[in-house]
Formats: sequence, structure tokens, C-alpha cells
Amino acid sequence: MTTQAPSGSRRRRARALEHEQPCAPLLIEGDTCWRLARATQAAVLIDAASYFEALRASLLAAQRSVFILGWELHSRTRLEGARKPSDGAPVELGKLLRFLLRRRKDLELKILLWNHPVMYSVHRELFPRWIFWPREPDRVEIVLDSHLPAGASHHEKLVIIDDEVAYCGGVDLTVRRWDIAAHHPTEPRRRDNAHKPYVPMHDVQIVLQGDAAAALGERARTRWLHAVGKPLEPSRQPSGAASAWPKHVKPDFTDTTVGIMRTVAALEERDKEIREIERATAAAIGSAERFIYIENQYITSKTACEALAVRMRARRDLQVVIVTTRELGGWLEARTMGIGRHFFMKEFDDPSLAGRI
Repeated sequence: MTTQAPSGSRRRRARALEHEQPCAPLLIEGDTCWRLARATQAAVLIDAASYFEALRASLLAAQRSVFILGWELHSRTRLEGARKPSDGAPVELGKLLRFLLRRRKDLELKILLWNHPVMYSVHRELFPRWIFWPREPDRVEIVLDSHLPAGASHHEKLVIIDDEVAYCGGVDLTVRRWDIAAHHPTEPRRRDNAHKPYVPMHDVQIVLQGDAAAALGERARTRWLHAVGKPLEPSRQPSGAASAWPKHVKPDFTDTTVGIMRTVAALEERDKEIREIERATAAAIGSAERFIYIENQYITSKTACEALAVRMRARRDLQVVIVTTRELGGWLEARTMGIGRHFFMKEFDDPSLAGRI
């Protein structure tokens, strides 16, 4: 193989790279992440249609355990992608889980959800414990998590299957989340259970296989212990069983290192907060040289705002793009997240920054 010598600006860039110091690692256990773990495979799933389709395939392969953590869950969530499945198994989440419990006599199901205040009840299932009870009292536990500081919510969104495959990201298993990446304003399939259309929804999930999935399973059991007060033993996939990795999903990464980050409040059994996500975000911003892309439902973090302004002043060529929600969902979001967003955006009114973000 031959290579062509760089010329002009490429040559200057090559010389500059030779003298740059190597970047410090962003993932540091005990600082910017809780655990470093290997993933045999990992893939990014953009939007709920991709996530729901992949998750359904994994659930159908579950052997011993399904562990779900979420801000919200609705049994009538339809787990389907851009095309409807044709395998004959149920599509609605509640029916699918009952189908799996009948088919796999050794399968256990644990669900941990936020015990939300009544103001959040508009589209929620009011009695999630009744999805399965009393049919499977020995193999199914559904718990509402109240072990939180005042004003806080349970916001970890995980599904772990046999400690072999795990899903982590921003999508809850609930209604009014399904959408495809096109986000067409009149997408006919984007309707809730009452057949009413809703606005386009965008989010991202990741699926992992291997030690990283087992580590997320450990994290879920720790959360369960804090919420319920009793430990759970890991439930590994039996030897020789087929993998729960969704066969139609092509991995974006293979044999890669994953950093697992947490935000955990100070409570009676733990007097210090855990802010690994915040530190990792600030560290990533602080390492940027040319371009930062931020995509987030809310932009309210004072720490991220300050880190971004400092880095933009230190790197005069640094450009930033932030994609966030245009309209907030009602008076509560406007009075809480809206105020935070106002102060975040005001920081960049400075003329030296405004033209670069």
C-alpha cells in the first residue's frame, strides 16, 4: 500500500498533531464512571421504533430473568418497529411478558418503577402491580420506588435479560414514545392507545452484550436493594442457551470498553452524592478541540454550562451545536426546566460566544 504525502493545510495539521500531547482518558473508575467493562457487542438504537423492535427480539429469547427499571411503564406499549412482526407472539408489552412467563417456567420478572405523584398520572397506568398479579406471585415482582429525596424521581431506564444483554438509554417502555427516525409530522402510525396522534418523539438507546450487560444487571440489583430492602442474586443465562442479542441488529462496536456512569442522591445510608455523569460530561466538554454536538431534552445543568463557556473561551475555534426541545410540556416544566434553560442560554449572549453556538 502506498500513501500520498500531505500538502498545504494538511501538512501543517500533521505537524501540529505530532506535537500535541496525548489526551487524558475520559473514563476513570471512581471519578467519571463507576465501572469499566467489556462489551462483546454494542449498538446504538435511534428512536423508539428501533429500540422496541430490538427489545422484543431479546425478550423472546429470555431464559431466566428479565429486569426492568423505569421512570414509567405501560402494559399496552406496542413493541414493534417500522414493520409489524409476523411471528405470532404478542406485540403489547403486558401480553408479551405474560406469554413469556407461560412459555418459560424458570423465567423471573422484576420491575422497578418510580412511585410518581398524582400530577404525572395523565397517561400512566394507575395500578401497574395488577398487570400480572395474582397469576404469578412467585415469579413476578413489581415495585414502586419511593426511596428518593423530596422532589427527585427514579430515572434509570434499563432492561437486563439474563445478565447477558442489556438496554440502557432515554426511552421508557410506555405509550406516546414510538416513532421512526424520519419524525414525519403526520406519521399515521404515531398514535396513542386512544388512537390520538401525538407530536414526533426522538430519543436514543444502546444495547450491550457481555460483561457490560452483567455490570448493568449488578447496578439494577443495587437499585432494587435500596428501594425494596432485600438483595437479589444474579440470574445467568443457562449454558448452551441461544443469545438474547437481537439477530437483526448489526453491532456498531465489537469487543469494546464501556464506561457505566451514575447519578445517585445522598440518602440516609449514603451521605455523599454520586455525580459521575456530571463529571464525565464536564470532562468531555473540557477535552473538545473543534466541535461539540449536544442533543438533550433539557439544557439546564449549571456545571455543563460553565464547562462549555470556559472551553469556548479557551479554544477560539471551537464550534457548538445544541439540539433541544422547542416547547416545554406545560406549566410544571416551564417553571422548573424552563427557568434552568433560560439561564443556560443567557450565558452565551456574550458576543464572543454567541456566533459560535
